[in-house]
Amino acid sequence: DADKGAAVRSEISGMAITLQDCVVSGNDAGEGGGFYLKNATVDIRDCSFEGNQASSSGGAIRLEASEATIDGVSFSGNLAAKGGAVYVKTSDLMVSDSDMESNIVSDDGGALFLEDSWVGLLDSVLIGNEASDDGGAIYMDGALLECEATTAGLAALEGNLAGSLGGAVFVQGMDASYGATVISTSCDWGSATDDNGPDDLHLHGGGTSYIGFGAAESLSCDDASCW
Repeated sequence: DADKGAAVRSEISGMAITLQDCVVSGNDAGEGGGFYLKNATVDIRDCSFEGNQASSSGGAIRLEASEATIDGVSFSGNLAAKGGAVYVKTSDLMVSDSDMESNIVSDDGGALFLEDSWVGLLDSVLIGNEASDDGGAIYMDGALLECEATTAGLAALEGNLAGSLGGAVFVQGMDASYGATVISTSCDWGSATDDNGPDDLHLHGGGTSYIGFGAAESLSCDDASCW
């Protein structure tokens, strides 16, 4: 067991970290079960993160004050209190051609916990993640999420479950500089057989829950409403 990043820990300002064709499994730490990365430029490609856990945040990865690219990466069966796959704080993260499945948290953000950050999901799938409280797949506070499919069916938020609100996404607050909280471009949000529960999206600022988003959904939201 480690306090931070059982497999990789870096807090050196300006560090460039590149990982490819790796398997990261069975690690256990307080923060960032597999990786704890701060003040870094990160490029992770064609890797697998499975069965890692953090007692606090970021079952597989905790990312802070960094710029990161995740491409062709699988996250499954990772555990944490917050952010079962990745906890993202004050960072920019681009996730492409990746999947996050069956990650579980005891608090918020089954797959992703986003704090004051920008995250793009391009042709990536978040399915079957669970949170005991809010945000079955994603919990957001002062963050912007952009989900996009270049081809129908390649990007999806489906079959995620929250014990309270925001089966797929829970939005706690908005950073006005982003001008939005969620932007979906042809992203799938489930159907009758793989709906998120108990709702698709909850916007705390407006006390509004959205149910019944479908395939290839295009919409934009702030912290109170979607259009």
